[in-house]
Amino acid sequence: MSSPQEKVASAWRELGNELLRDQSPYRAVYKAAQKDTKLCHLLPFVGVAGFGFSKVTEYPFYVDVLIAHIDGEQFSVRATGEGGWAKSRKVAEGSAAQCVEVANNMLPDDYGPAIKGDGNAWRVKLGLPRI
Repeated sequence: MSSPQEKVASAWRELGNELLRDQSPYRAVYKAAQKDTKLCHLLPFVGVAGFGFSKVTEYPFYVDVLIAHIDGEQFSVRATGEGGWAKSRKVAEGSAAQCVEVANNMLPDDYGPAIKGDGNAWRVKLGLPRI
């Protein structure tokens, strides 16, 4: 059984290979976020709503912030509220690097790395409803 840190590192490697192979516009987000002091410790994934950073290592994920592709090299940063992307709201637009910086600033300094578990367990810890 792998640790949360090992799952995060593996997810970053696998996602990088996938984005390179698919020539995805999210490659720029990947490169910037991989170097970020907070985001690099969260579980990365690309889903329907964009490039997400999960606080937990199992699905359903818990996502406080995600970055969505707009067009060309433009992206938007979206705040998710209670960890779900469906009710996210746009808070900024810009390049991948600019959006990664905004995403970093949205997370508290003590947010910490991804933890073992799923989003529902994390929501219970936070006193939020399960999804």
